[in-house]
Amino acid sequence: MVNATEGFLNSVDKNEESLPYYTGNLHDSIAAYVSKSGRVIRACYMPQEATKPQHVTKLTAPKTRKDNGDTRYKEIWGYREAIKAVRNSKPLSKGIGSTLIVAVPYAGAADEDSSKPGYLDWLRETFNKTLESRLPELGLSNNEKV
Repeated sequence: MVNATEGFLNSVDKNEESLPYYTGNLHDSIAAYVSKSGRVIRACYMPQEATKPQHVTKLTAPKTRKDNGDTRYKEIWGYREAIKAVRNSKPLSKGIGSTLIVAVPYAGAADEDSSKPGYLDWLRETFNKTLESRLPELGLSNNEKV
């Protein structure tokens, strides 16, 4: 499972043209982990590419600083969001599983209103296919879920 999860992230990194890309923070926020009996046994992260934060503008954004009057913005670093999301996750309490995370708070909006709409479906489908292709190595068939 760990090898399949790492392989998935490597393939996403090699095919990053399928992702919306502005500052690289969405890319950096993609993570996956393998868990067993409620504990994360391995977290895997994308290689960090962003060299500047993404600014999310919102009047009520948490942890904001004032800029230009009433406009407030939050600086988002994708790799920090990924680490925080893995730490705050709640893995399956029984069995072995692998979980995919896109941790930036604007991931859903970018999925709808970016140069790559539908990228979340592409990630989900690729993640599932990658893991399912490795099930025989675990002695499982595609009919059994882990």
